[in-house]
Amino acid sequence: MNNKKIIIVILILWVIIFGIICFLVFKTKSDNRYILAEGNVEDLVVTVNGDEIKRLDVNYRKFINDNINKEHGDNLKTDTESLIKEVIKDKILYQEAQKNNITITETEENEIKNMFLDDFSEVERNIARKIGMNDEEFKNFNIQKQIESKITSKMYGKIISDISEYKIKIDNDDFNNKVKELKEDNSQDPDKKNELIDNAYESYLNYLVDNSDIKY
Repeated sequence: MNNKKIIIVILILWVIIFGIICFLVFKTKSDNRYILAEGNVEDLVVTVNGDEIKRLDVNYRKFINDNINKEHGDNLKTDTESLIKEVIKDKILYQEAQKNNITITETEENEIKNMFLDDFSEVERNIARKIGMNDEEFKNFNIQKQIESKITSKMYGKIISDISEYKIKIDNDDFNNKVKELKEDNSQDPDKKNELIDNAYESYLNYLVDNSDIKY
């Protein structure tokens, strides 16, 4: 199997796994420990290229990470500083998706909406009330976040594909060195190849962060 086919298979599996995790996260019985911090959820945490990130956005990421850790035994970070950095990166990826006119199909949007057809449990209603939302507002917020996540995952896939095909040209030594390592890898080891691609991706994402207007 050539490198391009390997990347395509990995992306397909990643999207499938992402969808399963999202479904499990919102069908998992949660409790109030998933609410991150005291204070108004509308409080502004940071702006990224003019787009606002509020306390609610950070709480939502903690809700996701806590559920994934609980259900799958992962060790995703849940401290406030790490969560804010993750949300900033997500926002930047979403902005890049918008620049590249990446959207979801009507079918994909309907699939997301269908995840929330059932009534919320009492525990979920308590969470909604705690963050100042009624059931309908909480449902719409979750749907919007899932749509953004889907679009962001497509942008991630595009960047991974572009890196694997050496299409990204930027003036950044760290990124260019990692792409050089990728080009020079003759190991035929798919795990090694994926590790090099991931390293280049992280470097590229850090480049986007460093070149963004972030105001705390």
